[in-house]
Amino acid sequence: MNKTRRVESTAKGCGGARGFTLIELIVVMTILGLALTLSRPALQHAFPWIELKNAARTTMTALREARGRAIGSNREIVLYFDLNGRHLSIDGARTVFLDPRVGVTLTTATREVIQSGVGGIRFYPDGSSSGGTVELTLDRWRQVVGVEWLTGRSYLAQ
Repeated sequence: MNKTRRVESTAKGCGGARGFTLIELIVVMTILGLALTLSRPALQHAFPWIELKNAARTTMTALREARGRAIGSNREIVLYFDLNGRHLSIDGARTVFLDPRVGVTLTTATREVIQSGVGGIRFYPDGSSSGGTVELTLDRWRQVVGVEWLTGRSYLAQ
């Protein structure tokens, strides 16, 4: 006589499956998002170099925008730096503010100095510029953004 053996699964339907529901995942993601949003300002003050890098990126963006406007409009465009007010202005039209904790030092051509604490870097229609450097400092950190006079290209100096 043949003997047969019957085998049954111990799991009955999906009820025994392990995992997370969609609702649980959404709740966890929401909590993580709120925690990151609330901790961002604290992290910026804990790591000042983050704010300094942000100021350097902002400065480079403004320099590139001024150069692009000069080429696009076929006229000279000046990016003005108000060192005391900690802001940049493209031909007086668009103003960008830097963190007031960031120190700014501008080295530019003598003819681009408007008054004490205010100067600029001029961009020409061919893409060239008057050249210069912008030194940004915060606590013990330092970042220098340079502008080549021949090409008008902006760069982070090492």
